[in-house]
Amino acid sequence: MATGQSRLKRITVPKRIMLLLYDNRKYADSYDVPEVVTQTGIASELNLRQNHVSRALTELLSDELIFSRSSHVKGAIRKRKVYFLTQKGVTIVRDIMDELSLKTILVHTTDGELRELSLERVLKEIKKRQGFSPTYHQLLMKISDEYEIDLNLLESYPDREERRIKKLNIPMSRHFYGRNKELKSIMSTFENNHVRFIIINSIAGQGKTALMIKIVSGINDRPVCWTSLNEWSRLSNLLNDWGYFFKEHKKTALFNYLGTATRLNIQDALKAFITDSRALEPVFIIDDFQKADPKIVKLFKSMKDLLDSHQNIIFMISSRERPAFYGRKDIVIAKQVMELELFGLDKSSAAMILSEKGISETEYDSAYELTKGHPLALELYSPALFSDGQIPSLEIDTYLGEEIIKNLSESESDVVKLASLFQRPVSRSAFFFKPEIDSDVIDSLCNKLILRIYQNGTYDIHDLIKSYFLNRLNDFEKKKYLKIAVDHYSTRGSEKDILEYLRLLRELNDTKRFNSALLENGDFLLSQGYTQVGEYLQDVDTEELSKLDQIRLLILKSDNAFINGNPAKSRSFLEKGLRNCEMMLSEHKNDSYNTEIVQLLSRIYNRSAELSKQEGRLDDTIKAYRESVKLNRKFGNDAEVGKAFNNLALVHRERGELDLALKQLFSAQKVFTGLADQNAIALVEVNIGDIYILKRDFKQANNYLTRVEQTAIKYPEVKGLIFGKLGRTRLQMGEFKSAENLLLESQEAYRKSNDLYNQIKNLNDLFKCSTRLKNKSSSKRYLESASFLLSEHFKDHKSSEIWNNVYNDHLKNGLDYAARWEKESLPDKIEEYNNYHSSYPNAKTILEDLEMFTSNPIYDNKSLLILYSSIEKIFTRLADKHPQVILGIRLAEVLKSLGYDKEAKSTLTKTHGIAKEIGFTKGMNRIEDLLKWM
Repeated sequence: MATGQSRLKRITVPKRIMLLLYDNRKYADSYDVPEVVTQTGIASELNLRQNHVSRALTELLSDELIFSRSSHVKGAIRKRKVYFLTQKGVTIVRDIMDELSLKTILVHTTDGELRELSLERVLKEIKKRQGFSPTYHQLLMKISDEYEIDLNLLESYPDREERRIKKLNIPMSRHFYGRNKELKSIMSTFENNHVRFIIINSIAGQGKTALMIKIVSGINDRPVCWTSLNEWSRLSNLLNDWGYFFKEHKKTALFNYLGTATRLNIQDALKAFITDSRALEPVFIIDDFQKADPKIVKLFKSMKDLLDSHQNIIFMISSRERPAFYGRKDIVIAKQVMELELFGLDKSSAAMILSEKGISETEYDSAYELTKGHPLALELYSPALFSDGQIPSLEIDTYLGEEIIKNLSESESDVVKLASLFQRPVSRSAFFFKPEIDSDVIDSLCNKLILRIYQNGTYDIHDLIKSYFLNRLNDFEKKKYLKIAVDHYSTRGSEKDILEYLRLLRELNDTKRFNSALLENGDFLLSQGYTQVGEYLQDVDTEELSKLDQIRLLILKSDNAFINGNPAKSRSFLEKGLRNCEMMLSEHKNDSYNTEIVQLLSRIYNRSAELSKQEGRLDDTIKAYRESVKLNRKFGNDAEVGKAFNNLALVHRERGELDLALKQLFSAQKVFTGLADQNAIALVEVNIGDIYILKRDFKQANNYLTRVEQTAIKYPEVKGLIFGKLGRTRLQMGEFKSAENLLLESQEAYRKSNDLYNQIKNLNDLFKCSTRLKNKSSSKRYLESASFLLSEHFKDHKSSEIWNNVYNDHLKNGLDYAARWEKESLPDKIEEYNNYHSSYPNAKTILEDLEMFTSNPIYDNKSLLILYSSIEKIFTRLADKHPQVILGIRLAEVLKSLGYDKEAKSTLTKTHGIAKEIGFTKGMNRIEDLLKWM
């Protein structure tokens, strides 16, 4: 092996993200940004959970290796944050690729050899074979979880998204015999209008999976999604698989929901699932349901209740026990579930298996009597085992042990004993732990059907054989093979590899390596939904940990408690970690040591702020961010200071404390200006512009947004965002023609990025501009376009019908009304406005129209007072209290401006009571600020 070469091990998440972004750097100046550069897209591409990706992105942003901005992603409804490499990041990635080029992996060559080659050499082999050289990210996607690659299978390797659909974990089926009655029964069920769930039950080895493979092979007119459950399968993994399956078939409701939901709601996910299933008639195969996590079982119970009125979905489920999500009435009365229990094969089918194995007809009866038609036992049967003429016990376990296992060679037995300790399929190389074991040994076990091979080139043994060995390994043997298994996983780094590594270390009682691996990877595994981490945390002996590691353990325990719905416990761990960090900072003067403590302390503050915000404890959120500012300012972490100021501003904005929000944004602006971070400055100034719009100071908002436009214009994809904000600001300032032009430019950008949500929003604003400009034909065109987009692209959106009715009402009434508006005196306008909306039941629409009509500078405060007072009566009659609060605040502001201080305070006090009654926190905070001002 060349100097500097070593085996490829786990690649850290930040490095994987950087390699992915390097492949997509060409989109940095493009309108058409792919989903893969969003946080959701990165998580999906790399098969990670979003909160783990979020933390890695935060680290990369802090190190100035990437930058982010809001953009528009093809096919997305709303604008999304996207990420690209900085020039510094590009340089670092090239160093990473130079380092990777020297790493080696095991390669199954086209001539049948197993060789250890560098990644650089592997790329050359691929280019020689296929005529092109993939990038390092693409290559890593093709490498198995065991860090091997099979050049013979390379052409069949799809990208990650396709692998989610095609499910390479389906075992290969050599042949299929009998089961004609079962096949006929199941296929007829597909025509049944009631049955939604086909359940295939049996003991291990009866051929459930083979039967489902046979059925799937005969389904040509319906899309099929296959999932094999394992001990590590989680609800989020299953839903993600389904989301990608639907996306492959141009249905994106579930995929979009999973990409935007901050917390998973099963009912919402199932509604999206049903939406995607309409007219698709999918078939979902779930193998080994007995391994299902309780949350998956709960999902299927909800699914069963929801599918009563939906006749286009079938689930075919195999299990060794009856699944717990249905009962007898679902089979007998509702007839929603069809159960099929598999027993041994009939004699004629068994004879077909024995005949293909070369067994003479004279052996058929004794073989069938011995195996009772059990398919696996028939596959393993050999007459040489019965040369003494004795028929052993009819028990399958005894049959395996006495007649099959005892005839294995020493090397074959070693391989099977090791395989029994693995919980998931492994690569061929896992078994080459001593010279005597070669490919012939592996092939021999495959021919004997003791090892089974999967379509992705991995191997395992049947659960019957696995349980046989696990029950018979003595302590010495178990420890011996555990060490071999641990060594195999010590060089591997996918989430499932890490989980298996921890499990094996735990069984081996190797506490030092177990603690180290858990602290290094625990947050990653939690982010992937692996609840075993919570159990593993109980095994950590804190006395064996350094003080820094004890703090890391507390942060990990906090994450685990929060994920499991215990925020109080989560907070207690953070507070303990906080005390320990502060104590250590006061004791140590070593700069490098302090740097680690500060990083941990900053993590605690940020976690505490996130926790408080999700709990609705905004005071505590603000306090945590302020502590983060103080800490990072003291230790010179300016980028973190700027981010904390910006986060503080967003919290104050949420509370309605607009002046405080501005103060924090100006501080963030100053910090980022010092760092010369133009992207961060632009994003902060967008937030400043938003605050000024909320304060109704359109001139200042326009100043900042114009400045942002000039700063960020080099990124065309932000054009829609900036011009849209500018257009709405000009609209509110009464500059209608300028507003229309700006909104049309924004609309063009949104159209190019296929941002339907913002297109509809813009069309609504363009309608307002055109009515003020008395252009009836344009007004009609804008509204009809908005209505068309809603009806065509948001058919299943819960607000689609409501908004279509609003637009239709505008078309019938609003256009004529707007045309008459300019011809009448102001008092008549106000009276007609009042009459027009007197019978209109939608208070939100009245507020939106009010924005348009009061934006005209011809209205003085006295006119507004009359208008607001009239509309207040309408809201009171409608008993819609939320808009009453909004209008009450505006009315008080006008009263104050006219010098009616007493009436203004009285209005605010009354409005505060309404806000408190309905829990309108932002309104209450805004009123309290105004009362202080008055």
